Amino acid sequence: MNMEAARRGAYGPLPDAYRATLENGLESNATLLALAEKLLLVTKYESGEADDDMEEVNLRALVQGVLEDLRPRIEASRLTVERDLRAVRLWGRSHDLRRAIQNLLDNAVKFSPPGSTLRVSLGEEDGEAGLNVQDEGPGVSQARIPHLFQRFRGGGAGSGTGLGLYLTRRIAEAHGGTVRYTRTGQNRSLFTLTLPVSGEQPHG
Repeated sequence: MNMEAARRGAYGPLPDAYRATLENGLESNATLLALAEKLLLVTKYESGEADDDMEEVNLRALVQGVLEDLRPRIEASRLTVERDLRAVRLWGRSHDLRRAIQNLLDNAVKFSPPGSTLRVSLGEEDGEAGLNVQDEGPGVSQARIPHLFQRFRGGGAGSGTGLGLYLTRRIAEAHGGTVRYTRTGQNRSLFTLTLPVSGEQPHG
């Protein structure tokens, strides 16, 4: 809080070098907090303790919220976002589903070349919700695809802590769904999150 207050000028004008140091510190803090949250969720799902109460989730609202959070980075990279978001509601853990969606969209923005197009679609068919995130990034080699949703793999799309896509898989599976990666005919990366849609709250 003190670092943020100082950056906003609460303690008077700051030299450029010191301001840059503060901004780097704030960015590092945000990265550590995000990692801690991921580790807590991984522990929860791996221990079988993902027993939070289910609620009705507006999936379209979650996707729109994540895209809004990512808007500064999207604009900085001059990305065009094509959206086709249908109204989809299902029973699930809203916070965890938002994390899964954030992981996919954050990954797509990170690896999209500047000035390229990001396509995001959401719909429902045959009792399943499907979120498709397609980018024009370098993609994943064929040899790495089988390991893409495992822990601590790195390099290329989905790299970083090695937890994001793994956690997305665990969240999808805990909701009775799946997540998969394919390379389209136009040589683009496509991540698809599929979740069952139920008209009533699940039991148990």
